[in-house]
Amino acid sequence: MAIGGLEREQFPQAFEPGGLASMQNLLKTMETTHMANDIAAALRETSRLFEEKKLLYNDRQIMIFSDFQRNAWNQQVCAQMDRFMESFPENQRPRLLLFSPNRPLQHNVSCVDLRLSQVIALVDVPLRLYARLHNWGDTVEASRAVFLYVDGELRAQTRVDLNPGEEKQILFPLRFDTAGSHVVSILLDNDDLSADNRRSLSVPVMQQLPVLLLTPKQITPPWIGASLLRYGLAPYRYAHREQRDFIRLRERTPPQLSEEDLDWSRVIVLYGVKRLDDSIWHKIAQRVARGCGLLIFANEDMDVAWWDRISRGGSGIPAWRWFDYEKTGPQGIKVREGPFMHEALDIFNDPHNGTFVQCRIFRRYRLALGAGVKTVMAFEDNTPMVVEAGYGQGRVMGIPFDLERNVTNLPLLPVYLPWLHQLIAYLGSTVYPPRNRQVGETLVALLPLQDVGKEVRLLCPDGREEHLQVKKGDGFGVVTFNRTTIAGVYILEKIDGEKIHYAVNFPATESSLDFIHGDELRKLAARWHGEPFHSVEEYRVMERNRRYGQEVWTFFLWLAVLGLFGELVLIQYYHHQQNGGSRP
Repeated sequence: MAIGGLEREQFPQAFEPGGLASMQNLLKTMETTHMANDIAAALRETSRLFEEKKLLYNDRQIMIFSDFQRNAWNQQVCAQMDRFMESFPENQRPRLLLFSPNRPLQHNVSCVDLRLSQVIALVDVPLRLYARLHNWGDTVEASRAVFLYVDGELRAQTRVDLNPGEEKQILFPLRFDTAGSHVVSILLDNDDLSADNRRSLSVPVMQQLPVLLLTPKQITPPWIGASLLRYGLAPYRYAHREQRDFIRLRERTPPQLSEEDLDWSRVIVLYGVKRLDDSIWHKIAQRVARGCGLLIFANEDMDVAWWDRISRGGSGIPAWRWFDYEKTGPQGIKVREGPFMHEALDIFNDPHNGTFVQCRIFRRYRLALGAGVKTVMAFEDNTPMVVEAGYGQGRVMGIPFDLERNVTNLPLLPVYLPWLHQLIAYLGSTVYPPRNRQVGETLVALLPLQDVGKEVRLLCPDGREEHLQVKKGDGFGVVTFNRTTIAGVYILEKIDGEKIHYAVNFPATESSLDFIHGDELRKLAARWHGEPFHSVEEYRVMERNRRYGQEVWTFFLWLAVLGLFGELVLIQYYHHQQNGGSRP
């Protein structure tokens, strides 16, 4: 017997002498948890235990306890069951029992998606929170209450009507007053499936986004492209306005670059860089791998051979090749208009946020894309204009041209500023390790190297505290926790007192009320020569019939009573006939 929620080494205890008592004790220690559905792993473990314990064939019995949700018991899972049962000779096949609760659910509304209007959250910057609700039931849900909580405090509430199977999106205005780790939660009224009535989102909030601009020389006014990039990144700062830019810009040249600069940055922008010293490039690659964004602008004078060498030589950045720097003609090449499928450019599907109709590029590189590289934007001839690839826990984007006035008119267009900010915000939104996880996934935190060997405290949703040791990683300390069997918010308290919130939610598909039941479940059980049951009493009857056969004594008792009664009737009849058919 293998039960979700028990450690692997506990499984064999049920097969020892007195195994039933051992299993009962184990079940008493179990908590109400929610495990990922891994039928294949359970079958492999069951098969291993059968062989290890050398059970007699007629003692082998498999009981599967499930709600038999249709999306969990899909064709792939059923095919795994087919192969497992067919692995036994027909006369050695274990008995299979499928338990399904005989309690149909009819009402369930859940929040299936929760996201912010911006990919990055800043202090005092207005945001919108989008919550997508789905009615999984077959009845109308009228005036369902929806509550918004921020850091455990009720901020807003509304009501929504949902028809059967309908999905609606609602929005709440949102603003954060302080930087740090925050949690936003949507809570719904209780229904038949209350476990999914809350969905949370962990939101890291910053004062400003730290961006490092690396150029081969100091930026001076004659250098038009670099000046336009600088102004685009921090427009208020260079316009001497009082407003605060959402980007906190730090400019460096390669000789000025320090470890502190790299650790400080969330996004690194390379502009006008022909080549770099290998040691500097190695440090940049390490920083990206730890969860930083990198944006590379190509330029006419770049050392293409050097870029090819460092890419193929093991760093893996960039994951594409620059080649064939070309002029695109006096009219330039246009940008392919939307719809844009990338989340960084989604806002441009609304023309009110800017269009690229007037954008022209007069000089560019062509790109040879490697594995894992995707095109974010394209030119009208379908060649890449912006590309992206993952590297470690970071993201890398490449643009095959620069911003000089003989190369493109993009910096002169209204769309330039929001376009640049969207790319930078997307790269800066890389939060590694991820703080929004699903039940069963591992939580990971990266800490300073000096914390290795120390303990940090993790507070679980049920109030339980876990003390985790910081282990040594590649240049940093690592903390992991994989027992995320309960949905909710997990809070990690670092050595310096800073808190990191992890939001652990159910997969949206777990809210479905589409179950396999009735005749369909009986057919599924028959497919594997098994039997379904729905209660302990029903199982006892099945087990008694299997062991001792069906009870037929009541049938024979009634048959004997009827026989005796019939005999009395016949005696009365013959006695009446012997007396001439008349009463004495």
